Amino acid sequence: MQAILNTYILISILLLLNSQLSASAGENYLKLKIDRCKATLDANPNDPKYALELATAYLYQNNIKEAITAYNHVLALKCDNNQRSKAYLGLSQCYANLKDFDKAINILNSACKNITNQFALFSKLGELYIITNKPDLALNNFKQASNLSPNDSKIHVFMGMAYGLMNKNTQEVNEDKIAIKLDPKNSDAYYYLALAYLNNNNVVEAKANTLQAIATNPENADAYKLLACIFASSQDKINALKNINKAIELNPSNENYQKILTKINKMP
Repeated sequence: MQAILNTYILISILLLLNSQLSASAGENYLKLKIDRCKATLDANPNDPKYALELATAYLYQNNIKEAITAYNHVLALKCDNNQRSKAYLGLSQCYANLKDFDKAINILNSACKNITNQFALFSKLGELYIITNKPDLALNNFKQASNLSPNDSKIHVFMGMAYGLMNKNTQEVNEDKIAIKLDPKNSDAYYYLALAYLNNNNVVEAKANTLQAIATNPENADAYKLLACIFASSQDKINALKNINKAIELNPSNENYQKILTKINKMP
């Protein structure tokens, strides 16, 4: 069970990382934005604002080669700390998209040394350490991020993930509960709390929190997937199928959901 849940956590955090770039604007808008930024930079090549916008537009366009060049250009300019932080984050994301996580991590480690008190840098670095299955390093960075923004619910969810990967179930549950207290509408917090309870064989609480995850966000496909697995574990094929099909309806491209559907269909 622990290995399965750890896999869920790694998959979920990777999807969460990628989702920050998934809601990109249409190609026509991006092309217009790129052209506008280029025209502005032709007149003033040292403008960090438009250099950063150009790099980000390339990243949304998934033109990683141009994005890397553009972000490096931003970092060579005279920027304020906020602009520099965004450039480091974007450059790191480029390499994460290429699955070169070591490079992505090195970029953010360097950024954290050069820029102080940047919540986003520590948070993103923690996410990358989760993806590379280094929960102890992830936790250290999430704690530093939390020190900068103690009321950020999302960070406590991430801290819970790190504790979960370290098989520290009590701390995992506590962090998810803190996240919920800070933001009772945080659907991900209920979802990961459900995973933590399931890991501790507390099916009743796992189901209750999965339902709460759905109640706070009816489009949380992972919650429907988890609910399907809970029903399947009790041999309730009808409700298992109902919920995995809902998950697929919300996210039809998820191959993991399709595999779960196949297994449920084989149930007697």
